Amino acid sequence: MTLLLRHVRLAAEKNGAPADILLSGGKISAIGDLPPRADFIFEGEGAFASPGFIDVHAAADHSFALLQHPAQTDTLAQGITSALIGQKGFSLAPLPERPADIFPFPYAQRVNTNWRFLGEMGEHLNRRGLGLNFLSLVGLENLKSAVRRARVKFKTAAARQVMLAELAHAFRDGAWGISLRADSTADDSLRTADYKALFSAVAEAAGIISLSYAADPASWSFILQTATQYPGRVVLTGFAPPDSKSSAEGLGILEKAFHDFGLRFEVSPAPLRIQNAADFLPAWARQIAEHDRSVLADEWYLRRIRREMPAFAPGAVHVVAADKGEPLVGYSLAEICKLSGDQDPRDTLFRLLRETNFRISFEIRRPQAFIRAALALPGSLLGTGGSAQIADSIYPVAIAAANESSFREYLRGACARPVELAAALQKLTVAPADFLGLPHRGRLQPGYAGDVTVFDPTGNLRLAVVNGRPAWLADGGPVAAAGRFLFKSKK
Repeated sequence: MTLLLRHVRLAAEKNGAPADILLSGGKISAIGDLPPRADFIFEGEGAFASPGFIDVHAAADHSFALLQHPAQTDTLAQGITSALIGQKGFSLAPLPERPADIFPFPYAQRVNTNWRFLGEMGEHLNRRGLGLNFLSLVGLENLKSAVRRARVKFKTAAARQVMLAELAHAFRDGAWGISLRADSTADDSLRTADYKALFSAVAEAAGIISLSYAADPASWSFILQTATQYPGRVVLTGFAPPDSKSSAEGLGILEKAFHDFGLRFEVSPAPLRIQNAADFLPAWARQIAEHDRSVLADEWYLRRIRREMPAFAPGAVHVVAADKGEPLVGYSLAEICKLSGDQDPRDTLFRLLRETNFRISFEIRRPQAFIRAALALPGSLLGTGGSAQIADSIYPVAIAAANESSFREYLRGACARPVELAAALQKLTVAPADFLGLPHRGRLQPGYAGDVTVFDPTGNLRLAVVNGRPAWLADGGPVAAAGRFLFKSKK
């Protein structure tokens, strides 16, 4: 199929140079003043054309929406043509155990899979008809699952070899790196030597290391140490400090670390962030409670947990999903506390964790001032962080309309300040493509993949092209499920 984008303006060029773009065979064939001949012609009428947007922190896998709705239409409607999944230490593959034994997410026990390894999962998704391109990291929790399956003890050479073998298989299958929580060192099932061996294997495979932010001050030393040892290959995801002081201090650290070690960090332009309720607990308490739920009913433990928990505003924390707690969806923790007659919203949180067996998620409102400050830093990349999910997921979920358009709102804001548009598009295209090592994407050049996003001068999206085919049209019309699961090339 051939596709011609006529009379568009190249958004990355100074003053938006006018041009036509011809796509064929899934790639960009030519750019310039071209004859109006193609199977499908899109009249741009002066709209901007940009490389397709890249989401470095998608959560369609953690909500399992990717399995139910592989077209991911709402994500395409944000101009996103490629997305990175497998964040926060959990991935859909490899699966040494059942999903319910690995994932702490609501309704994981309802998920059925027919694959064991990442390569099998990628082929399964390709057969389902993906709307956009997906690439996956390997979660540390999946590697630990392999140790449990092998029935060997943690903190032993045998356990380390099991994890390394599982990771090596994933890289042969096309994984892009590893993900884990930044406070994972509080997990006494792994030793420092285990992290060193795993990270060295990732570096050898030219992969990336994704560390999920934790509001534990001690985690900063682990983040900076990792970034120092593996410069240019580490990204901190989900950066959402609990208060303004922590935000200012954290942004200062990240700005310096980007200049010193190339540390990248992901921030979502959405006002709300989806988070597992267990993440409110200190790392040591979360680890103990994973094996002994009675910890959250023991007043001796609870006194210490209350002292060490990060601060949060219960009125800004809303339930988005909960096992055996569907009626709570949409309510804030403050409202549930009042309805339950609890004196302290932290006690309400502990009770909800016990009653849902830790399978409950919240969305947290974040100040716009923090989002603007974070996005202004040169080391920041953009991710939806769970905001680009569909409402008809396999479980009841409350999602704010503002989140479903997070990339669109960011783009509109950039278009309102034309001098900032080029820098904004860099964060959406070139910067994530180069960081991930995503070949032949992130730029509008002949020979590059045919991923293109078209928007008008006010930032309203008109067209998303994936692998050379129209995948989403603002005014409707025929579209194709042209996405692919992208396997990282072998070194």
